[in-house]
Amino acid sequence: RICGKLADAVQKRCQRNASARHSGVIINTSGWIDGVGQQLLLEISKSFKADVVLVIDHEKLLSDLKNSEEIKEMGTTVIKLDKSGGVVARNAERRSELRAARIRSYFYGSVNNKLSPHEKVISFKEVLVYRMGGATRAPASTLPLGQKPMLDPNRVMKVGITERLKNAVLAVSFAKKPEEILEVNIAGLIYVKDVDTKKQKLTILAPSAGNLPHSFLLLGSIQWYDS
Repeated sequence: RICGKLADAVQKRCQRNASARHSGVIINTSGWIDGVGQQLLLEISKSFKADVVLVIDHEKLLSDLKNSEEIKEMGTTVIKLDKSGGVVARNAERRSELRAARIRSYFYGSVNNKLSPHEKVISFKEVLVYRMGGATRAPASTLPLGQKPMLDPNRVMKVGITERLKNAVLAVSFAKKPEEILEVNIAGLIYVKDVDTKKQKLTILAPSAGNLPHSFLLLGSIQWYDS
């Protein structure tokens, strides 16, 4: 759904802009290529109507994509590329370190471009927190015997504000109602430094001063520790 919305926006831009239309689009996908990750790759290829998919040094993924019925139906060409000499795969620990560094740079900037984020205290009543994929598609009683309910990735569910939100990175949505959360852009990110359940207050770190532009916050799985 989200891929489809982004693909529609890119297509509209290409229709209005001759340079974008003739130069094409390069999509840099994530390194998640197993299970659901591979399904997402196929969905991206389908949504953007990809002409060519380049696979770098991964025989299994190359084979899976070439044998995919969806890829064949789209007429997409799958090409293998050799990995450049000297390239070293990043392990999970290194990727986690790089992700934390990027989050820190979002709030504090870099050595050459320092930023000054603003700490502020807001009431629980000022915001509503939601997360994606928090509901099942159907109750277990309505499913065939032995089949487990599956989470609906396109469903947004309201999340209670508890101490579990401490150290979470939240997106500030431009949505005016919950149904729009998956459809609209975000204004930016905030970091939850502390949760005071007694006083019903959140201490947050934001890139700029002033009130939050909107009250809907989107929770993901990213935790960050501001050191």
